[in-house]
Amino acid sequence: MPEPTAGRSALKAHYHEGAFGASSSGEVRLSLCERRDLDLIQLDLREADDKGRADAEQVIGFGLPVVPCQASRQEGKAALWTGPGRWLMTFPSGGGKQSAAELSKRLEGRHHALIDLTQARTVIRVGGSSVRDLLSKGTPIDLHPRAFPVDSCAVTSLAHVTGLIHHVEDGLFDLYVFRSFGLHLWEWLQEAGEEFGGVIGPPIGI
Repeated sequence: MPEPTAGRSALKAHYHEGAFGASSSGEVRLSLCERRDLDLIQLDLREADDKGRADAEQVIGFGLPVVPCQASRQEGKAALWTGPGRWLMTFPSGGGKQSAAELSKRLEGRHHALIDLTQARTVIRVGGSSVRDLLSKGTPIDLHPRAFPVDSCAVTSLAHVTGLIHHVEDGLFDLYVFRSFGLHLWEWLQEAGEEFGGVIGPPIGI
């Protein structure tokens, strides 16, 4: 019988901690790790439903960004704008189900959708002094801090697949892709990053 995928990383069998590539200076200029510490809930509302958005904000405890390609965060939770009236919300592992239930109750009777994407996405954190050089090999968007400052996010082409990039801190990005493309992106990051030299750290979370 096939092993169930629920709760199991798509990268587990291919995850090997340690150095990869080589830098001419000997400096480690990239870091990679998988995030396994998140619950992911997609919220869809009518774009003009300000009351629905306000109700959702009361449940999660912070504002949902209305400016395109922006993220908001508070106490380990985040909301990433992914389209008009649509947000990918992240919660510390174990907190998404309860929040989704509270949202569903609060939004009852309103036009909305809540989708649990926790097992449908792979999340990879990448950082380091050469992280923008690496990501620029695989995405057409301008990642310069002036064009893509901290807490910017964008759904874009990433290593020839569709992904979501979130600028978490200066020189640190979280990448979200469909689970079925997780291994492809993981291997692409290592191959494209060989010239810079990097290290794969332990996964964050479970």
